[in-house]
Amino acid sequence: MAYNNQNNSGKPESKYDKSKDTVFAKYSCNPSGKKYFNIEVYSYDGGATKIRIRQTAANTNPNADANKKWINLPGISGLKKEELPGLIDCLQKALNCPDL
Repeated sequence: MAYNNQNNSGKPESKYDKSKDTVFAKYSCNPSGKKYFNIEVYSYDGGATKIRIRQTAANTNPNADANKKWINLPGISGLKKEELPGLIDCLQKALNCPDL
C-alpha cells in the first residue's frame, strides 16, 4: 500500500515548520526531579490556540554533550481548551487508582 501523503481530511499534508509555531505561554513542573513536564499554550500558522504537553527526561548518558542534559520524549499535542477538563478528570481518576 502506497503512502499518499494525505491526512484524514483528504488534503495534502505539509511538513511541520517550527517557525510557524507561536507559543503564548509555557508552564513547567518537575515533580520527581528526573522528568520535566512542559505545558505550552500555542498556535500553529495562525490557527486555533491549543495545548501541548511534552515530557523531558534527564540524559543518563555519561558521554553526552554538556548541551544535551535533557532528552525530549513523546508528547501530546493539539489539545483544545474544551478537551482539558476531560483530560484532567481522567488524570484525577488515575491518580486515585488504588493500584497506583
